[in-house]
Amino acid sequence: MISWIFVRSESVTSFQIFMCSLCIVGFLLSSGLLAYHMINVLNGQVVYERSYNIDTYNLGLKENIALVFGTKWKIAWLCPLISSPIPSDGLEFVTKAQYESLKTM
Repeated sequence: MISWIFVRSESVTSFQIFMCSLCIVGFLLSSGLLAYHMINVLNGQVVYERSYNIDTYNLGLKENIALVFGTKWKIAWLCPLISSPIPSDGLEFVTKAQYESLKTM
């Protein structure tokens, strides 16, 4: 990058260095976002709930993944074209208290 700023290298090499640096920065930012949102999925939270430490909808690891990726979550994450229906209607979700009462029945 320093040689590109001070024009000490060829223009093609400078362009390649710039594009490589841009790809690395993009990869790091995308990886950070993926990690942040996977933590939200595993905890059964959205960004608002995570910022205010609300865990009303945390049903456990397996159930949280099934709520996001559907009932066939083990293969549905491989390809978005695989049909995997979600267990809720998308408007109302089971809370932790309701889930615990359903488990004891």
